[in-house]
Amino acid sequence: MLAAALPRVRRRDLTYFLSWDDERLPRYGADVVAILAVSDDARTPAWSHRVRATFKAGGVVPEPVHAGLRDGPLRAAGTAYLEGRVVARHLRGVLPRLAYRARHRGAPPVVAVPLGYLNQVEVPLRPIAERRWAITWAGSVRHWEGWWGAFTERLGSPKVVARREMLAALDRLAERRPDLPVLRRTLPSFTNLSPITGHHDPGETQAYSRLVADTRILLAPRGTNAETFRMYEGMRAGCVVVTDALPRRPYLRGAPVVVVDRWDRLDEHVLPLLDDPARLAALGDAALAFWRRRLAEDVVGRGMAAILNELDRPT
Repeated sequence: MLAAALPRVRRRDLTYFLSWDDERLPRYGADVVAILAVSDDARTPAWSHRVRATFKAGGVVPEPVHAGLRDGPLRAAGTAYLEGRVVARHLRGVLPRLAYRARHRGAPPVVAVPLGYLNQVEVPLRPIAERRWAITWAGSVRHWEGWWGAFTERLGSPKVVARREMLAALDRLAERRPDLPVLRRTLPSFTNLSPITGHHDPGETQAYSRLVADTRILLAPRGTNAETFRMYEGMRAGCVVVTDALPRRPYLRGAPVVVVDRWDRLDEHVLPLLDDPARLAALGDAALAFWRRRLAEDVVGRGMAAILNELDRPT
């Protein structure tokens, strides 16, 4: 992404920080461009008015979620508490920005960019009809280790609720259709396996990439963030991605994914597809084309360069 942007940016004296930390940067200034690879929450960083521009993956405005509401008042209260924390952190970033805008008649741009892929490398892609696995799930249910992970799990965080519902539905589907090759693999917490924060095995990345490339339907329930790496990894590999309702972000508008409103209705969505190879192949081709046209690194990089160049245009 950055490699695609840099040659197209006219101004050459800018400093770029690529970071996973949305709490602070090494320094600030009118020559600093921040690129935030991801954060657990969709929110605006508190320092966004102190840099030239911010490009942030994972969203810049919180969106309400409804996971947990079907599990009774305790889970609903837990979801409300976790959402409230996100909104509070977002306000901590928005209020200084609003004050800056009032004094300066504007503020530096904060731009949401696609989350992209994480645990994936280039592997050969096979036609969807030749792929081994009909349906695949390989991922974590809990996001954090330790007491906070256990606490948010008890509260019924959106990630935990969505993924438990998905796993239960997948087990029922596999029992109903034992003829379908289904792979179900639950892993430790995301933070424990992440290439950035955890004890990551590069061999696991190779294996996971080959698995996705050999999958027809990839399940991508929401995570701690409404976007998931898995959704992007699936589209990049030409899979048919089944996911929750997508967040309202421009780069996802029209994404050719299968959206489920309830994971307990999974079979209603995937079985007709598996019984219609032509439609399945068309959806997989559309997902790959959407990735290349809207979400790939060079596409996002060109968009970033255009925004930075616009800032230098005389008014």
